[in-house]
Amino acid sequence: MYKAYPEIDLTKCDGCGVCIDSCPAGAAAMIGDRLVISEDCTYCTDCEALCPAGAISCPFEIVLSETEMK
Repeated sequence: MYKAYPEIDLTKCDGCGVCIDSCPAGAAAMIGDRLVISEDCTYCTDCEALCPAGAISCPFEIVLSETEMK
């Protein structure tokens, strides 16, 4: 099974830590000067919305069908 993760543009990331502080799953962390997303990521997309530098993108949209929600 494929698992989607947010994409990080390290040329834009300034290490501010907003994504780390706001991640409800605790999946965002800095290792040295690099932002990493762990397998604990639930793809909530909060990091993309809150990143002031626009360094995080979540290119996949999650759509639940009516049959999956029953």
